[in-house]
Amino acid sequence: MAEELRLGIMCGSTLERWQAEALRQALAVEGVRPVVVITQPEQAEGKPGFQHALWRWYVRKRLMSGVLAPVSLPDELATLPRIHASGNITAIRTHAPDVILCFGARALPDDLIALPRNGVWALHAGDPESYPGSIPGFWEMHHHEPVMGVALLRLGGSQGPDRVLEQGWFRTAGHSLPALLEHVLPHAADWMARTCRSIRSGRSKAEGTPLVASDKAHVEPGNAEMLSFLVAGHREVRHIPQHEWNIGILYAPITTLLTERPSLNVRWLPAPGPGQSRETPAGHVVDDRLNVLYCKRNATGNGVISRLRPKRDNVLKRSRTMLENEHDLSYPCVIQHNGQILVLPGSSAGRLDLYRVDEANEALEFVRTILDEPLCAPTLFQHHGRWWLFGTSPSKPDTHLHIFHSPDIEGPWLPHTGNPVKMDVRSARPAGTPFIHQGVLYRPAADDSEGPGHSVALMRILELSPTSFREERVRTIGPIKGSAWSHGTGMLNPVDGMTLVAGRRPMPPVRGSKGRKQRSSSSGKHRDRSPDRDQELEDEDDR
Repeated sequence: MAEELRLGIMCGSTLERWQAEALRQALAVEGVRPVVVITQPEQAEGKPGFQHALWRWYVRKRLMSGVLAPVSLPDELATLPRIHASGNITAIRTHAPDVILCFGARALPDDLIALPRNGVWALHAGDPESYPGSIPGFWEMHHHEPVMGVALLRLGGSQGPDRVLEQGWFRTAGHSLPALLEHVLPHAADWMARTCRSIRSGRSKAEGTPLVASDKAHVEPGNAEMLSFLVAGHREVRHIPQHEWNIGILYAPITTLLTERPSLNVRWLPAPGPGQSRETPAGHVVDDRLNVLYCKRNATGNGVISRLRPKRDNVLKRSRTMLENEHDLSYPCVIQHNGQILVLPGSSAGRLDLYRVDEANEALEFVRTILDEPLCAPTLFQHHGRWWLFGTSPSKPDTHLHIFHSPDIEGPWLPHTGNPVKMDVRSARPAGTPFIHQGVLYRPAADDSEGPGHSVALMRILELSPTSFREERVRTIGPIKGSAWSHGTGMLNPVDGMTLVAGRRPMPPVRGSKGRKQRSSSSGKHRDRSPDRDQELEDEDDR
């Protein structure tokens, strides 16, 4: 560990509640010591104008009791020297802060920004690229943005752009503005602490990446904008219809989806039985025959891992249950290793168990537990002589990506030093097995910004090591319009020159009181007629 990290804290007489929590966590980091409080003058409020009256009313009534509520400064600051920010750079320099945490106005003199060797840091509630200096969440919701950003910035002043140290994006839909802020802002509470730990361990110099910010300022909304916002009841929690999932096969390699206008001629299997879903398909080929493992789910029971062996004419016999236990199972990740077909399913058991397909191809046999903690969408693959395991946190399944690595598939597995390596509802959760194209590693990731299972982002991995991770979006696939399963694309999984796809549509109504099936009103060639539905009766091998 490096020598102690000396903090200066720049603030007014109070902090917003979420800021106070961020400061508390930073002060709790081993080897971090606060040395000076830098005070800023309280913002003088002019005479209130009528043009923003509705906004001020909304802030008082709806926002000031939650994460934006003012709270007292932590007791740890009470005995520290206090120096006013204006014209006292020499006095501040005598305390030699390594970092200044700024919780006030960010228009600071350049000599103050340049003083600490690790910079001046500030939390920004909102996407600093599109909504610099904005009111948290309001303009994103007013403009119907699917996501809200939050960032930890290293301020640049007039010497250069601000730099992003940590950043996350979170879904706006399904929330009121107060609920959105209560959901999003606590995610940033540990970012200052994480960066302090990285500096002390020698993993980071808090340099960040340059920010290209919009030059358009977003100020308080006027009464007309607020009236529109209030009348719309902006994004209060709404009813989300139930959906069913099905499996499709694209008879083309997944690499073709990286092109500008890829073919999406997916052949969908007959619809599953009423009230059932086929989710998260993965596959392998045995004796030139495609085997699809997937999560079979009904409306009330746990998911089980089942197998189908579809033919090119889409003829299906009954599925076979390969793994069922007392836990909810999902997302079977298929790995071919040392002549065996291995399967790593997601599980509600709180651990990750590795299985193999038995010799008869009729069941999954337990191999060993490889990780004693849960992951959503666990995705296992080998790259450059090392095994990698990607997945998201069960408490934050759409946003927080975690990585583990090991020299051997059976372990020991070590966490990535940057976990969670990203916080982004647009591309965190795995949605298929990574693949190589022209020497470059890509991975399918779920874009849940418009809702869970909306589309899949194909991400190009730029850096992957035990201490670093970077990726960029190349393409977004789905929803696949013009098909029977056009309401969402949840998976893209490569298998032997083909691509398995998971598609979603609203759940058709159940049978009516007279026994007639109350089907959806869809018509035309994509309508599922009842004889086409796979009734998914008691499992029987489809030899």
